[in-house]
Amino acid sequence: MMNKKNRIILIACLAVILVLALVLAIAGRSTEKTDGTTPDTSETNPEGKLPYAEKAQKVFASLESEKDISKLEVYKKDDLKYTIVYNAAIDGFLLQGYEHMLYNEDFSKIITAASTLEIKEEIADPISDEEYGVSPSSAEYTVMLTDKNGKQQMLYVGSPLISGSGYYCKLSDDDRVFCVNNSVKKLFADNNSLLSTQLQDPLDSSKYHYTESFKLYKDLLPFVEVRFVPEEERESGNAYGYYQMVYPGEYIPSDSNYDAALKSLICPMADSVVTTEITPENIEKYGFSKPSYEVEYTLDGKTNKLYFGNRTGDGMIYVMSDYGFIGLAVIDEHFPFLNYELVDFINPYLFGMNINYISRVTLSGQGFSDRYVLSGKNDALVVTDEKSGEPIDTQNFRNYYRDLLMLEMKGYATSANEENWKFTFNIETVGGKIYEFKFYHTSERECYYTVNGKGEFYVDISDVEKILSDARKLAAGEKVDPEAEF
Repeated sequence: MMNKKNRIILIACLAVILVLALVLAIAGRSTEKTDGTTPDTSETNPEGKLPYAEKAQKVFASLESEKDISKLEVYKKDDLKYTIVYNAAIDGFLLQGYEHMLYNEDFSKIITAASTLEIKEEIADPISDEEYGVSPSSAEYTVMLTDKNGKQQMLYVGSPLISGSGYYCKLSDDDRVFCVNNSVKKLFADNNSLLSTQLQDPLDSSKYHYTESFKLYKDLLPFVEVRFVPEEERESGNAYGYYQMVYPGEYIPSDSNYDAALKSLICPMADSVVTTEITPENIEKYGFSKPSYEVEYTLDGKTNKLYFGNRTGDGMIYVMSDYGFIGLAVIDEHFPFLNYELVDFINPYLFGMNINYISRVTLSGQGFSDRYVLSGKNDALVVTDEKSGEPIDTQNFRNYYRDLLMLEMKGYATSANEENWKFTFNIETVGGKIYEFKFYHTSERECYYTVNGKGEFYVDISDVEKILSDARKLAAGEKVDPEAEF
């Protein structure tokens, strides 16, 4: 049996072992973060001075809410990036030097981030401020905040954490070095990045399709002009459709492409603010001394203008804002109509007026000219041959009218030679407006045409041959089949 002396020695040894185990356990726990993982401090903390968890507290402890902020200044090194001040008159915040401009969502996020920024961890026994990049000379960013009571604090934002989850920081009036999460990055901004990229006051989105006038200039020269046709004018029969092209000719605008152009003007936006300095040098630099495009549009009697400068070569273009900045916009995303050719603005169908609004149709070709007078509407429509004074088969005339409605523009004419005239039809509305379509055979398959004397496009010669042939059939009382191929 173990004697008394040996038992005492054994108990003492066990006690020593238990004490050593407890010490090691405590030391092991002190090297762990609160989430149970051991941080790598070999670079940011060479001597192994490790962070320990603290109850979350605000960095700027004097702030109870955003409205306790009087002034916020942010520097990157020695460069002042922006200043935000509280304005009692509007009970809100303004960007100093840009008070008249619109701000984006990032602006309000900055105020929230500053007022809610929290200390996540403190560094136990930090070696030196320089080790963490939080000294006044080493800090990447300095945040200077003044509260409504006049208390001013400077927050030095230093090196990022190895984990990428935040940054080391220090306050000017506090010896502690601590960690904050990545919400501090919302403060890393500059004046231009806080400005809204909205270019003009928005239009009423329920009214944009009533845009009264749309004018597009290209290299200072008129390119396209379209007007809205008022209801009374449509009802009087002087125009067809809701829109009419005024320049370069009286074409029918493309429904889809013209609508896309108008939609892009409801609330025109750029993608970024390039500069707010509208100087002669910048006007020349970004191409506004001779704008590549100018858009003028009118809604509810108010006329707006947008000026576009140089293209960048990567699908973007500089644009001038009404709010005093030059922006950069992706053309396809914001202003697709700047990439349109003239043909893209035009409906391929030459003609589209309801027959109820027509009072007279004249058809002319080599060796003939026939005029038909229309009266009545719908089922009561009567068509009279003006030469004979006799009515003709109304349905047969409707069939021929479908021929005219089916005429389709194919593209730009390769020739505008008017020597070889082929056919003409004139449409006179009940309001007395006349539309004259003339066709000239210019190549094996092309027939150049003009609308009231203006033209740039062609139709297929076979389509013109058909309406010419069917015009002769109509005059002879023969059946016209608009579906039959020529």
